[in-house]
Amino acid sequence: MEKNWKVLPGTIADPVQYFRAFVEKQSSAWGKARGTVDAPASCVLAFMWHFRSQERFNSRVNNHLTNGSFPASSSCSSFQMLETKIPSADNRIWACKWTYERTNKEVDAEVRKAYPEPPDASSLAGEARKILEDCLALESAQERPMLAKSNSRLRSGVIRSMVSRATDFKWRMLRCNEPLASMWVKEMPHESGTRRINMGKTEAVVDCSAMTAFAWVADACGRERMRVNMIEPNEPARFITDERSRHDFVYVGVKRLPFPLYKREFVLRCVAVKYEETGDIILANDTIDKSVDYGAKMNLVRAPTRTLYRFTPLSDSQCKFTMHIVTDPRGIIPTSFVNKMTPLVIGDAVNLRKLFQRDIEYDTRDRLAIAAEIEGVGGEEDEDGEEEDEAARRLDEGVGREEEEKQEGKEAARKLVRKVQLKLGALDENKFTPMATRDPLVAMSCIFVPGQSVAIGRASTVLDVSVAEAAAWELSMMSRETLRTVKTSFGSLERSFRKTSKFSRLFYAVYDFEIPSLLPREFVIEQAWLKTTSDKVVVAATSVERPEHPLSDKYVRATTTQLHTFQTLPSIGDGLPQTRITTTQHLDVEGFLPAFVQNTQGVSQLMRLSRMRKRFDQSTRVDEDKRRRLLRIVQSEEGAEQYTDAEIKAIKESLATFDIFKEKREKEKTVELRSKLATGKMVVQKDEHHAYGWSFIHVRASPEDVLIFVWDRTKRRASGDDDIQNSVDERPNNHSQLVYTHKRSPVKTIHDRDFLTRFIWKATASGFVFVSTPETSAKRGPRAGIVRAEYRSAMKISRANGGMVRIDYVIRPSADHELAAMKGADMVFESIPGSILQIYALIAALQGDESYVMDKRAVGSIVVSALTTGFTAATISFDSDLSSR
Repeated sequence: MEKNWKVLPGTIADPVQYFRAFVEKQSSAWGKARGTVDAPASCVLAFMWHFRSQERFNSRVNNHLTNGSFPASSSCSSFQMLETKIPSADNRIWACKWTYERTNKEVDAEVRKAYPEPPDASSLAGEARKILEDCLALESAQERPMLAKSNSRLRSGVIRSMVSRATDFKWRMLRCNEPLASMWVKEMPHESGTRRINMGKTEAVVDCSAMTAFAWVADACGRERMRVNMIEPNEPARFITDERSRHDFVYVGVKRLPFPLYKREFVLRCVAVKYEETGDIILANDTIDKSVDYGAKMNLVRAPTRTLYRFTPLSDSQCKFTMHIVTDPRGIIPTSFVNKMTPLVIGDAVNLRKLFQRDIEYDTRDRLAIAAEIEGVGGEEDEDGEEEDEAARRLDEGVGREEEEKQEGKEAARKLVRKVQLKLGALDENKFTPMATRDPLVAMSCIFVPGQSVAIGRASTVLDVSVAEAAAWELSMMSRETLRTVKTSFGSLERSFRKTSKFSRLFYAVYDFEIPSLLPREFVIEQAWLKTTSDKVVVAATSVERPEHPLSDKYVRATTTQLHTFQTLPSIGDGLPQTRITTTQHLDVEGFLPAFVQNTQGVSQLMRLSRMRKRFDQSTRVDEDKRRRLLRIVQSEEGAEQYTDAEIKAIKESLATFDIFKEKREKEKTVELRSKLATGKMVVQKDEHHAYGWSFIHVRASPEDVLIFVWDRTKRRASGDDDIQNSVDERPNNHSQLVYTHKRSPVKTIHDRDFLTRFIWKATASGFVFVSTPETSAKRGPRAGIVRAEYRSAMKISRANGGMVRIDYVIRPSADHELAAMKGADMVFESIPGSILQIYALIAALQGDESYVMDKRAVGSIVVSALTTGFTAATISFDSDLSSR
């Protein structure tokens, strides 16, 4: 009894496939379901056999009236009795599937691991062989049509002969932000009356075996892909049909396009083979003429597509992935739009790299190798007296040539380092101007040298790593992390390096700023490193001219000079190494780019110190070590501290602000704080512009822990996004410190604020008091573009019941009113006088004064001036409203 199975309407995207069929002379339909269960066949059989399980009984109790089973004479058979309401859904495959459901990624990994190897290419025959040859023509550019002339209904006149004569056209590189991945497009030849469709190509180094990468691509309907497809339903249909084997099947996919375009249908026969001589695995996909049953009518346009995937093994854990593709969505979509979408079509390389990437592992391995090389070299002071004797000894031992080349390379590196040090290392430290930075733990400054419009920048920070590994990070200019950064932020087009000696290397890079009419910039840089002492490493780089990189009309040759100094600092805590890096850089991108744009670009380059700091960041360990040291100081100082008269006065005046909140006041206002456990309110004193704020909360900590938390003003984890600088200028004793803070303004029209504050703490019978008062210092004078603000506060830290601590906090901030003063002056000296003059001229003209000519535009000018004056007054009011009032 033959059955013609049809897909059940509305079920094409379900995890379980449903079919129905009508048999001749039978009024009822037959049903069929097919799905994949995450369990061995024995478990699935046991699930089906155990008809009276409690789980299945509970799931059917609403539909089944009777459910029973009776033993048969054989252990391999049984009698089942089921009485059910009509209609009823008794989908055992669905129930079995969800019973043994596991995570998608886990199942996909098992499928990839068990995926069988493809057969040898010589075993293919017939249409499968032709599909393979046609797809191979994409990379070999042989005289072969894009789509065969057979099946004329689909293939005739569609992307015909596009691979023919493809060698006459060159690949054009596209921007790709993923390291170790590249994309190109090539304009394909076309015949008259056909569409000019581009071919796409992508290459990537994938951190997995060739077989694993192939299994990921071949498993087009894997669990994770289907899950993403259900969340983002851009593909109403995606399934495998006519599966002759795991290496020969038909893939069906439907892509949804924006309204009013019809959906595009892709019906591809996929053939996979392996070349035993090279180990390469090939997956060839080509459009075929086949009708597909979707269970319902769908308005579709068949999109001819041809794709070739090549997986070349590089090692047991790495392979090279190459993809060629030509596709035409047909219809009314313009060819230019189709070609612009090529990067999205060839994005499989990026997805494959991200899935299996082990960038940190490979970068760490390469960096440690460079660090070991640096550690194995002695400092300059250790070799001065023994260098010649050691070289002579090695000459006598027969290794003279290798040692001679090493010494020549070291001498060349020494000359380059000294050359850069003369240019950047001899600058006057006092002439550097501090700069704002996005990372408060990175200090930046700049200096302008006479005769140069581009500034020389300097940045410095502390790294939680050894000096050798820190220098190795700088020398790893081809690391995956660096490649991703430069591709994403600076539009890197080309990047290569060649090691010229143990101590130096030649680096070449091209950057495209993607600014119209601005050519890409190329750099040819020689980099050298030198271990000057046992605890200091210097890395220098400067632009050079090399015959292998001649000047090109396509690029503008830019120049740069860099000096990186790595100095070992004392270890902290349980032996955590500390290294201070200081980078000085002069960057000139040449051309007609304004100097301020170049200086901005230089700041972005210096921010790589922030990326380096975050890569080796151990702030939790650093802050914890500092907390332990401060706890010992507090415990030793408590009860034995000596306070000066000025400190006692500052404490008494600050604590007096708590008296303001003892009584209910007319201008008192309750404040809603971010924490629901805290209570706060504000009070405005008579004849005072700024308000006082008060809050209190109970915390589960010791008084010493709370004091250390507020006392440590330079802890790393406390730095906010608006912090530019936090530093302790003075610490005369263990209970007093002068702290300078620079805060970034959230609005560009308002200047940044800085604070110079004295913090003092004192032990009391119930805990501690902690106060802050503004102070002045000759070291921290006024700075252009920064307004000095004040921050007064007092805190009581008291022990409470149940091991809790009560914190009472009073503040009185003052951020100054520069904006109100500036706008007030503008209104008094410009807006109001201008309006008066214009009104006077209008009245005189209306009265017939011949000195003034009546013009209708004068009324509009007066209205604009009045609105400007009103807006200025409103902004002054708004600026006053920014205060605590």
